[in-house]
Amino acid sequence: MPENYEIALFLHIVGVFGVAGAATSFLLVMAWMRRATNVQTLRPLSTMAVWADRMFPAAAVLVLIAGIFMVEDLDWGWGIGWINTSLIALIVMGAGGGILMTPRVAEIRKAVDAAPDGSVTDDIRTKINDPILWGTLHAFTLGLFAIIWNMTTKPGDAQAGTVILLAFVVGAASVIPMTQRAK
Repeated sequence: MPENYEIALFLHIVGVFGVAGAATSFLLVMAWMRRATNVQTLRPLSTMAVWADRMFPAAAVLVLIAGIFMVEDLDWGWGIGWINTSLIALIVMGAGGGILMTPRVAEIRKAVDAAPDGSVTDDIRTKINDPILWGTLHAFTLGLFAIIWNMTTKPGDAQAGTVILLAFVVGAASVIPMTQRAK
């Protein structure tokens, strides 16, 4: 019979798969949306984008609850840098996604639903190519990898923070060439 820690670890890993799946799905759907030439193609994609955006917080809650249980169950304590840094990064990603991404995805969906069949309008194209949406998406996707790195390597406080910060900065900066091409 599995112990409580093992069950929590399993749920934690399932949550990580959910978060990674949401991020991957969202990246793919948004990339397909960028390439769409007509509104008819965008309609199902905008629905998928909304669902991928909604998957993240649900999976993140599972990661958080199981992670908090593991910290308490093993008496790791809350003074460990990789735990605190990763927890803060996940909370920042959840809040930042809710503030910076979710409203933009909703705007895209609303504009696509209201648009007549035919070519993608400049307004919709602008919403899809929003540099804040893409910068946040890239930053948080790399942030997820940084959290996974911290969880597996368990670095010291400064290293854990540096990995997260570097991931956010590199992720956000990675959209600069893409936004320049979109103009």
